Amino acid sequence: MTCIGIFLCTCDQGINQNIDVDAVENALRADTNAVFVAQMPHVCLQDGKRDLRNAITANDLERVVVAACPARFQENHLRAVCVDVGINVNHFALVDWREGCAWVHHDDKASATAKAMDLVQMGAARVANANPIDSVMTPVASRVLVIGGGIAGMTAARTLADQGIGVTLVEQSAHLGGQLCGMSLDGAQQMYDATLDAVRYHAYIRLRMDSRVVAMCGSAGNYQVEIQRGNATETVHAGAIIVATGAQEYRDPHLYRYDGRRVVTLGEFEIQYSTFGIPSSVVYVLCAGARDNHIPYCANVCCLGALNQATRVKHAQPDTRVTILFRDLYLLGSEWNEEVVRAARRVGVEFARYAPTHPPRVEEGVVVVQDELTGQTRRIECERVVLATPLVPREDAGVIAQLLHLARDDDGFFLDPHQRVRAGNRSERGIFVCGSAHRPVDVDTAILQGMTVAARAARFVQRREVMRPAWSARVNEQLCTGCAQCVETCAFSAIAMRPTSLLTPFLEGEGQGARSVIDPFLCLACGNCVAACPSKAIEMPNPSDAQILAQVEAALASRRNGEKRLLVFACAWSGFAAMELAGARRRTYPANARVIELPCSARLDPLHVLYAFVNGAERVLLALCPPNECHFGNGNRYAEARMENLRAQLAVHGIDPQRLQISQMMGDDAGAWVKTIEGGSLVYHKTQ
Repeated sequence: MTCIGIFLCTCDQGINQNIDVDAVENALRADTNAVFVAQMPHVCLQDGKRDLRNAITANDLERVVVAACPARFQENHLRAVCVDVGINVNHFALVDWREGCAWVHHDDKASATAKAMDLVQMGAARVANANPIDSVMTPVASRVLVIGGGIAGMTAARTLADQGIGVTLVEQSAHLGGQLCGMSLDGAQQMYDATLDAVRYHAYIRLRMDSRVVAMCGSAGNYQVEIQRGNATETVHAGAIIVATGAQEYRDPHLYRYDGRRVVTLGEFEIQYSTFGIPSSVVYVLCAGARDNHIPYCANVCCLGALNQATRVKHAQPDTRVTILFRDLYLLGSEWNEEVVRAARRVGVEFARYAPTHPPRVEEGVVVVQDELTGQTRRIECERVVLATPLVPREDAGVIAQLLHLARDDDGFFLDPHQRVRAGNRSERGIFVCGSAHRPVDVDTAILQGMTVAARAARFVQRREVMRPAWSARVNEQLCTGCAQCVETCAFSAIAMRPTSLLTPFLEGEGQGARSVIDPFLCLACGNCVAACPSKAIEMPNPSDAQILAQVEAALASRRNGEKRLLVFACAWSGFAAMELAGARRRTYPANARVIELPCSARLDPLHVLYAFVNGAERVLLALCPPNECHFGNGNRYAEARMENLRAQLAVHGIDPQRLQISQMMGDDAGAWVKTIEGGSLVYHKTQ
């Protein structure tokens, strides 16, 4: 029989004022001989941790439950103590009986004691049904792959190579430098030239020009990336990948009669006047295609780029008439950048401001603009019109995103692979984004970001090995039917379909020969795929279905005298956090509620709800995040859809669907939690 140790922290006797801890201890001792129970005055302090460690060793405990304060305060520290003396990482549970019980039910000691007993029993049921998790270490390849040979990618490659780390730099064009190739960089020119020479001749850098990434497999620390040049392919083994593919200028033939000859972009004009000389008159149109129905955002770097280029033109050819038409001048908040405007004025650059409702009109040999500064309509003759258009994602950004499983923002730029999850549930993938691939940046910022991600990549590959995330979901291939529903539900592209030779003879049609595979380094353990899988082929180590169902039983087993029990499934980020905050603020609410914490509302399976009703729950409540607030992308949307579907089925089978409720709340809204629990009527509602 499994020996479970239960440690009741009295918080220096503060909890005893509202909970009869002795009664809880005696009830637990009488419950089973396999349980070791002890009170501790302050388990979180050093002497408490020492006593915890000694008790585990002396009593040969296999699993541990600690009833104390909220998990965010002490869970990681106390789990580490248990793991240090041989307890499996998944055989420890921390029960919040301070904010979750003692502080919130301070006006009813009898009810608080009964609830405290249930909470501890639920914790014991959780660890009793937990499967052990093995720590698997994966070797990390020492080489880093850099995709993109612009200033950010070259800086990252050089920084890594200078530390003795091998780098493969892939550039799809025939030259390095990206958009800066052949352009005047003013104060950054020396840094650019030095970086360019270092990358070309560094012993630790392999250049792959005219090449592109066409495939990738493997996982964190051991990526196999296929690079293609012409008809030849090469596979690079890399421990980390840096994405520095940059951005490109927005070009649209419907924008100010753009034709690439007389009406050009900043980059095109830089090449034109360097090759063919400077025309006698130039008109710059700032915010061309930005912050309107073309491109909704401001790229931040266009205004400064146009000002610097216009000043260089006037220095090189003082007789050239240069006019800048602007809506607003975005100078990134730097006093030095304001000096750029003054320098342009000193060399004779003219300025005219236009309103977004009356943009300039480009006609044959002239630009017509209504000058907001003077109130006059001006016709400015010019040989060349230069459009300061925003930087937009490269055309192949979607391909790179799919190959590397990278998320993109609403504008199409790459998001750095960093999620808003608890530290224990987050793992580093070894994929980093820098430069304008992430968001449009100037040269100095691109260089800084290149150095920063190089440091992060170096730290990653120098580990030599990385631990497989403990909490990620896993697929039982023998049960998987290849339906691919899990692939659709995963917001992080952690699941893919892979061919397999283990075909079951009864499988036919779509999905035959393919099984889902979960990348543990991409999985954030939200549990959405577990609930979505119709064949129950996906499992989570914590909370598993067995753990959730065991907690349901424990939460409802103590009902007496027809007590109406409310069972709450609470998202850790919203409902559960709001519950803890309500306790911290001593906000009282009915003591008949029992709460089961979920990593995300999407972890809730309709079967869990049905099991709760079978075991006597009067009401079942799902407390989840409001729309667009889910830490796992869209888990709350899936959860709500499943519960709505279940409500419809309950009605068909004669069960009042009002017994299943959904409440939306933020984690910092203690009032919403109290209002929801106090709303004892069986009315479906959402608290927003």
